Amino acid sequence: DAGTFSTDNTPDWPNRGGANGSVRYMEEQAHAANAGLHHALELLRPIGDKYEDVGNADLFQLASAVSIEQAGGPDIKPRFGRRDTYKPECCVPEGRLPDGNAGPDGSFPDGTKRPGDHLRKVFYR
Repeated sequence: DAGTFSTDNTPDWPNRGGANGSVRYMEEQAHAANAGLHHALELLRPIGDKYEDVGNADLFQLASAVSIEQAGGPDIKPRFGRRDTYKPECCVPEGRLPDGNAGPDGSFPDGTKRPGDHLRKVFYR
């Protein structure tokens, strides 16, 4: 969800992507980089139903922070107060997340050859 943020010339929120809860819509779950994410979202649904005052954007970011910590990563202190997108049309276009596989020639869709370069190119936009 947060990885889709872009500082390009896209109009203001929510069309710039970012941590806005849009990954709950099938349009964004269908992105190649989100393959299998629907399983995690299903696990979060009962929590979201129980705590109706917590928005999807905050819930997804909290789940991300907890997952990173449980996987041995750093303790990330989440901040709350994000606004949720309100319709599927607010989903960002495909291609704003890193591609997990290089093509047959070893290149990623953006022309880079090394995974680290690909990540930098995607997230430094």
